Amino acid sequence: MILNNDLAKQGKKTEGVMITDEFQKALFNIEQHFHKKEKFNVTKTKSGKDRFYKLHHVTHADLQSMTILFKVCNSIKANILNVKKHTIYKRLVNYFEEPISASEFYASLEKFKKLGLIDWTYQKDSKLYNFYLNHYINPENNKPYRFVIVHPIVFSKVFNGLKISSKKLFYVILMQQGGMNKIIKRSISKEHNDIRMGGLKQFLHKPDTALIRKSLSELTEPLKDEVNNKKYDPLFQRAELIKKTRDGKEIQRYKEAVFSIHPSYLITYQPGKTEYHDTIKPVEVYSKQRYYLQNLLEEYGLKELITINNGLDFDQMVRFLKDFGNKVMRHVVQRIKNFVEDHQRFPRHMLEFLKQETRFKQEADYLHITYTTNVYPYIAPYLKGEERHRREFDFVSFASRYSQKSIKQACEKALPRLKFLYSRDVYEVLSKNDYYISPLLSQLKGIEVVRNLAYKRKVDWYAYQRLEEYIEKQLNDQIVFDQEDEKRIINLLLEEIEKLPVVEIVPDVPEDFKLEHFLIKLKLLKTNPLL
Repeated sequence: MILNNDLAKQGKKTEGVMITDEFQKALFNIEQHFHKKEKFNVTKTKSGKDRFYKLHHVTHADLQSMTILFKVCNSIKANILNVKKHTIYKRLVNYFEEPISASEFYASLEKFKKLGLIDWTYQKDSKLYNFYLNHYINPENNKPYRFVIVHPIVFSKVFNGLKISSKKLFYVILMQQGGMNKIIKRSISKEHNDIRMGGLKQFLHKPDTALIRKSLSELTEPLKDEVNNKKYDPLFQRAELIKKTRDGKEIQRYKEAVFSIHPSYLITYQPGKTEYHDTIKPVEVYSKQRYYLQNLLEEYGLKELITINNGLDFDQMVRFLKDFGNKVMRHVVQRIKNFVEDHQRFPRHMLEFLKQETRFKQEADYLHITYTTNVYPYIAPYLKGEERHRREFDFVSFASRYSQKSIKQACEKALPRLKFLYSRDVYEVLSKNDYYISPLLSQLKGIEVVRNLAYKRKVDWYAYQRLEEYIEKQLNDQIVFDQEDEKRIINLLLEEIEKLPVVEIVPDVPEDFKLEHFLIKLKLLKTNPLL
């Protein structure tokens, strides 16, 4: 359809829009509470006073807002990502010959959010929103709810000039007809829990039949746009009240109304046709990181990830990795490639995968710094198993706020003070029992000899702990050991002990000691780093 809108100025037609029955139902049923006086405010008047809007009334602005949200949302995910509110409003202006004001649009968005029709999240770093339409996807089958294609006449000036009652009837009867040419009968007075299916008195909020009859009269009249000298077919082929009959004769009382949308405004859905949506493409943010990741994915043969799921996974990837260095990005892409090779598909939950892999990479990098600067023993002195891992994770979470260079310099400067303040002779701090690490290895005959030797040689406790954990991991699936196995393992341990570092002093720190707090206290790191 060629309208006198901004699309026409670009040489484009205005196409119909897909709207789901569930969303329309949720919107129109806010008027179940029509007589409540609840209001909300979003904007202020020019004089600075709050501007209030009725919460439970469907307005002209609500219908335009619903229509444009369905027009520009992603047809599969029912979302609109990385946009400003004004970007959606500008698209509304492009489509409607007589658009609502920006303040009216923002008020409708706020109303929709308050009533659970839509949700949104705001991203402070990019100052962009992610919008999500509820009542679009059926969670039982992950497909859209029942829907109709609404004719582009709703974008016209003549449609905008109609009364709200006429607009509501057009949207609802069109949904009832399901795009097919048929007669719809409606009660006059009957009430219904779905207000759209109730009597016209309830639906139109008109207590008098004469007022209803007057409202229906304009529905079958041709639509005239005198400014643009255009004439359109009536919205309805039939829209009339039917009188009751007695003995074959009409009496002066009405029993029901009958409706039928004019065939000119019925659109049959065509699967695969993309014009029902005019999706707003997400704003590309963090272009430098985006470009680097694109090149990495192409280098690793993972170019498909850039476009699958309408590019949402890649966009999520860019946002999550934007503050990481190139080494971490390359590490993550390598891990994705390994995953694809193992499973012949991409990770289903990309964000969780990214969090896990960056955490592993960060832990390895920052802990490696503590190893090379010899402060690692002061992170989790003598803790074992999960308790040690948690303490390491806490330290890495702190350290990752700073550059690796800053952490390395701080650790190097801290080591002499750590040795002076919080170190003692090995035999003053540790006993033989501290070298009992693995319960599995405790089953081996001869393990006492190994552990006693480690203690006597003053073998670094952390290095010995890693040795037993390594051997335990190798034997984890082996439940029973014969004598030959035990001899081989014991000999291996004795050989490895000879290679392990020996220390004269070991950490002896207060119970509440934390290395990261010590680095801050010595002013080796800023309290509030620039992230």
